Amino acid sequence: MRHVGQRRARRLLATPAGISGKPAGNIAYPGSVTSSARSQAVTDLIGRDAELQLLDELTDGLANSGGALIFRGEAGIGKSALLEYARARVTASGGRVLSSIGAESEAELAFAGLHQLLHPIIGLTEHLSEAQRHAIDAAFGVSVEHEPDPFRVALAAFQLICDAADAGPVVLLIDDAQWIDQSTVGALTFIARRLDSEPVALLVAVRAGYSTPLDGAHLPTLELERLSGAAAASLLDQRAPELHPIFRARILSEAAGNPLALVELARTANMAVDRDRIADMPMTLTARLEQAFASRLRDLPPATRSALLAASLDSRAGSHEILRCVRSFEEFAASVDSLGAAEDAGLIEIIDGEVRFRHPLIRSAVRQAAGRRELVATYAALATVVENPERRLWHRAMAAEAPDEEIAAALEMHARGARRRGALAVAGAALERAATLSVDTSLKSARLVSAADVAYELGLADAVRRLLDQARALSLEPLDAARMEWLHQMVTGNVWNESGAARTFVAIAQRMRDSGEVDMALRSLVPIAHRSWWTQTQTRTRQYLVDSARSMGAPDNDPRVLAVIALANPDDTGAGVRERVAHVHLHDVEDPIAAMDLGIAVEKAGGFATGVRFLTRAVKGLREQVRLGPLTQALVHLAWAAVHSGEWDLAATASAEGSAGTRHSPTAIRAYGYVALRAGDGAARHGAGYRDCCRADRACTPVDERRATTRNGATGARRGRAWRRAARGRISSHVAYFRADAASLPSVHALVWAPRPGRSGGRQRPGRSIVRRHCRA
Repeated sequence: MRHVGQRRARRLLATPAGISGKPAGNIAYPGSVTSSARSQAVTDLIGRDAELQLLDELTDGLANSGGALIFRGEAGIGKSALLEYARARVTASGGRVLSSIGAESEAELAFAGLHQLLHPIIGLTEHLSEAQRHAIDAAFGVSVEHEPDPFRVALAAFQLICDAADAGPVVLLIDDAQWIDQSTVGALTFIARRLDSEPVALLVAVRAGYSTPLDGAHLPTLELERLSGAAAASLLDQRAPELHPIFRARILSEAAGNPLALVELARTANMAVDRDRIADMPMTLTARLEQAFASRLRDLPPATRSALLAASLDSRAGSHEILRCVRSFEEFAASVDSLGAAEDAGLIEIIDGEVRFRHPLIRSAVRQAAGRRELVATYAALATVVENPERRLWHRAMAAEAPDEEIAAALEMHARGARRRGALAVAGAALERAATLSVDTSLKSARLVSAADVAYELGLADAVRRLLDQARALSLEPLDAARMEWLHQMVTGNVWNESGAARTFVAIAQRMRDSGEVDMALRSLVPIAHRSWWTQTQTRTRQYLVDSARSMGAPDNDPRVLAVIALANPDDTGAGVRERVAHVHLHDVEDPIAAMDLGIAVEKAGGFATGVRFLTRAVKGLREQVRLGPLTQALVHLAWAAVHSGEWDLAATASAEGSAGTRHSPTAIRAYGYVALRAGDGAARHGAGYRDCCRADRACTPVDERRATTRNGATGARRGRAWRRAARGRISSHVAYFRADAASLPSVHALVWAPRPGRSGGRQRPGRSIVRRHCRA
């Protein structure tokens, strides 16, 4: 969904009373940049004329509109140099630059990249609304009273950047985005799609071979190619004009047009005594660059190398922490400025006490050059000097060389907190390290299964399999064995078409129930219940799932039981579910998860208006509790309920947000598509909705059917024609197809029964009769 009028909407949403919307300063918008400013900025950008022209057009146009641009390419290809060119150009013209650099060591720390980006303008938070201040404070760990809601954090960050842009254009530079934490990337994706009407540009550098959520944002992306032979020779001659012809030819061959390799290999060749070392055994490009950096490290004082190692292991460590870490080693106790030599050598830069490597490959080279004992010793030293408890715990964990239950328990507790605030990657890493440090094998296996559970939520199927394989070799408590079996079924089985899946999932749920986890047992039945809703499941199987849910030990009016039985067998349980929910007073439901379960249950049972009320309350509560996963589920179900009840504005809002939150959820995409199909009269909107429906159907199609469809396009073509005619009310012409395509029937029901805007009735009666027989609500 494309957002328009962002600047006006921003004012309505977030400008507190009494705060002026006028610029905070007299910074002018950029005009033309002098040739001297440009020539200084492009000293090393040989062979990048086209890229520089794109940057010039984007930065010159900030007075009228903003935008985003992603640079993608291999390590050392010149991405960082282009960002620095943009920095120099914007700064010279009076604009402001905010930057953040990704680091592998911070990739698991939620909102670390956003903190680095916004730190220079954090004082502007006093102009934010109270809710947005709380969101920023929670994200940056300032407040422990609230947990960070990713949507609110992204909205507050956008507002903060726009407030800074009131004083003049702002350019956001994100280098090495492949190592920016996922929470930050999510916020940046949100911001990038809303810059059209703001004097803000977002420039992102991503290393080739890495995928980020930005890939799905459809932002302009420029693939940086290697330099041509002439451009590479010109760059090398500029940086090393006195190279021996043999060394020059070798460097041109080994660098293969990579600018950073040209520069660094030339520098190494000039410094080395034995220049034959350049012609070592062939290596990959990244390894060659790390070899070049490592050779430069050998000429640094030992104390400086120790300081660089500390900086490489903790990119959030300030210069004072790094110096204290170095001085904790007896041999460097008298060291005064161990970072100075590295700064003089151009390996790092220190800005406001923050140590930044000139290129991430330098950090990689530092770590690669260190031995294991040196790494462990440095982690241990960092654990004694860093001030942040979270970072200190992680350094203790990495320094531990033997199982340590105290650290393992602390990591497990830290993982629970990280999971509650939505930092799943942080939680998974902590749990996996906790398992490594566990003394007791049962605790180790439990932590491995918990880590696998987190990996499943993150969609990392390979990681789930690896962790489960490790856990399977250990002794497992009954509950952990059941959790492991459920995860195994979810990542290796096919819940949508596997024979006997219902019996398998019920057996797992019973084992969880017998271990005292009734809630976990009921929730483990949800996937198989969803299968019953979407597929032509036999009546006895539906009843088997209903009986199993009711036998878990929870009351019949328990929201979780109602959700499972309504999904599993709405024909037979629908009336009873609607009756039970009718006795529930909405204001008495304080738990938003319970409200969501009740909303799902009554919506699947046909009580669409009641479902809208409960699901709306659930969405509100889940937002307040910052529970993003359930919130996305609630939004998708709310969209469906609103589609059926004809509340089109609500359906459009909920389906768009739910689809954005899940990105690849066929259910969410379908809901969004049907809103466009049913609510839109324009041909363009109708076509967009039709494409979304067909895209969702392809995602929902079982693997074997997809393979058959690949060999024979008839299935896909028939389905596409059927959806299009269903959307236009002409279902009777495709009766046979819809009878055969059981998975499509509940979705066709939405098209047939949901009233169009301005109408109170459904569509054609032949369509109604088809759907009534197969997917009655």
